[in-house]
Amino acid sequence: MCHNHSTAPDRDSTVTCRSEHTSGAAKIPYLTFESGQHTAPPWLILATDIYGINDFYRHLAELLALEGYRVAIPDLFHRVGAARDESRDAALQRRRLLDDQQALADYEAVIGEVTTGEPYGAIGFCLGGTLALLSAVSRPGQATLTWYAFPRGAPGASVPAAQPIDVADRITGPVLGFWGRADYIDHQEVDE
Repeated sequence: MCHNHSTAPDRDSTVTCRSEHTSGAAKIPYLTFESGQHTAPPWLILATDIYGINDFYRHLAELLALEGYRVAIPDLFHRVGAARDESRDAALQRRRLLDDQQALADYEAVIGEVTTGEPYGAIGFCLGGTLALLSAVSRPGQATLTWYAFPRGAPGASVPAAQPIDVADRITGPVLGFWGRADYIDHQEVDE
């Protein structure tokens, strides 16, 4: 289940949202959310589904900021541009242009930009959940939370990344994953 039409309440004025870019040559765009109620709260890096940054993810980031986290949402699709509209067909068309290896590198660049050795968490949904699992392989201290990540890799990429199922034994940080038995992801892959 992707979150393209999930409703969200009006923005919370106590949460600050900023547009940022990584300092490297690639200048990867991302949004940050902070409530200002806590000093140096831990970071959560939020990876989106195929619809990218939308109201659902902005609202989720605000809720997490109000709970005492700083949240960064990388624009995983900045290299391929915006979808032509908000339809599933447009999102899937844009998805087919995505290089998952580059998207993973961009996700990890944002992690490296905002965290400076302190504990942080990675959160992802669908495609983003798959990338969050893959980033856990090279980041032993990462706590990872996913919703319906693809154990055999997110389908439809122009350049696929590794399959989480093939590298799961190299993940050493804590992982909590959620899948539905009646979802479109094969539950046998999840069990494996």
